[in-house]
Amino acid sequence: MQLARHNRLHCMVCPTLPPTPSLSLSLSLSLSLSLSLSLSLSLSLSLSLSLSLSLSLSLSLSLSLSLSRSLSE
Repeated sequence: MQLARHNRLHCMVCPTLPPTPSLSLSLSLSLSLSLSLSLSLSLSLSLSLSLSLSLSLSLSLSLSLSLSRSLSE
């Protein structure tokens, strides 16, 4: 019991020697995957926002053009 507690404390103090390197590797991999997923989601959101903005701009331009044509006639 005392030895296990000492080992746990040693691993807390010395992070260069983790008790389960495969667990830490999988944790870091899952973290990087979630980060890349959130990045791609934010990128797609910004792309869709820019697309909707450009669409609304083109719509407003066409509306103003049609209004000016109707006014000039």
